[in-house]
Amino acid sequence: MVSKELEEKIIKYVEKHRDDIIDYLVRLIKTKSDNPPGLYEEISKVVADEFKKLGFDEIKTIRVPDEEVKKLGLETPRINVLGIMKGTSGKPVLVFNPHMDTVPPGSGWTVNPYGGEIIDGWIYGRGASDSKGNIVAYTYALAAIREAGVKLRGDAIVACTVDEETGGFLGPKYLLDHGILKPDMAIVEGFAHHIWNALNGCLWMKIIVRGKTAHASMPYLGVDAIRKAVKVLEALYDYQHRLTKRRSNIPGIEFPTIVPTIIHGGVKENVVCDLCEIRFDRRITPNEKPEEVIKEIEDILKGLMLTDPEMKLEWKQLMLAKPAGPVPPNHPLIEAIRHYARKIFNEEISVIGIPGFADSRFYWERNIPFAHYGVGPAKFEDARAHGPDERVLIDDVINATKVLALATVRLLS
Repeated sequence: MVSKELEEKIIKYVEKHRDDIIDYLVRLIKTKSDNPPGLYEEISKVVADEFKKLGFDEIKTIRVPDEEVKKLGLETPRINVLGIMKGTSGKPVLVFNPHMDTVPPGSGWTVNPYGGEIIDGWIYGRGASDSKGNIVAYTYALAAIREAGVKLRGDAIVACTVDEETGGFLGPKYLLDHGILKPDMAIVEGFAHHIWNALNGCLWMKIIVRGKTAHASMPYLGVDAIRKAVKVLEALYDYQHRLTKRRSNIPGIEFPTIVPTIIHGGVKENVVCDLCEIRFDRRITPNEKPEEVIKEIEDILKGLMLTDPEMKLEWKQLMLAKPAGPVPPNHPLIEAIRHYARKIFNEEISVIGIPGFADSRFYWERNIPFAHYGVGPAKFEDARAHGPDERVLIDDVINATKVLALATVRLLS
């Protein structure tokens, strides 16, 4: 446990540096890091400079080789930044993993999405909650520990990574695959009033429905790919309904889902459509096995072709993110965060799963326990993440920073 005196030192540091914390978040919001395309050169410098200013023991700026970037069809440089506080023995290693990229702002904003405006105790801007606020909280949590004179046993690393919004493959996955990160546990972006210990996986696939062109005045001479696509859609929606009965045993995750998200095809108004493409999103609960989910979908498509000789289907997997967790609620990582969150916020912090997917899956695949915890508000919708007027409460940023600092001391000292 952390002594009362040390608790007070850490809390005082965070309160004393409240303006610095707010200023850093505003500067990050003003630094564009939209993905796509992936703007990292400026923000990686801002992050590295803050690590240097706060006296981190080691700072690593890791640029992914251009050939690796091009393999994924990307063009802009991918730059990960690590700020390291070294412990006396180097073990265990705790990694904090926020991401630097944001989705583009889109329309509908009432404030400047890159302005970092403060209104009624909220900081507004793209990335405020997802995930630049977490960069700030993780960074200043370690700075508070350093200022308090704590000698950690294990290393603490803030790994500000790239491409979470497009899969994370050149972010944490790259760092783990190349042995640059070797953590024993990880804290990943999250919200201040909940701990997420499980996440769904996600499968993206495309289905090509092939037909045959003909003059629209004589459609019977062709094979209408759109009409065949309707049968495919009906089968997918029937599958969607059946999935609602497949209940999860993880709080926060109800059942698996599937939804068609993109459909397009056709040549011209007066030509029978000969090709129609359907793309869908299938969320995979931690109770399911991805290979079995893929087989289920393939069986549905094969069944359609068996019952209709004119049905010509092809399909391709576009992306597979495996589910993560659940990490046991009594794991020391979760217990430490929960203990100090309860103390700082004066409320019981729930441990739940969420239906989304995130970079924690890369840690889980390597049997590294994780907890999602950060600065977001009590209600997910209040963060407005990925929407107009994204925001975060200043008090949540400050208090989450205290929680993270105290939990780190408990875990590593």
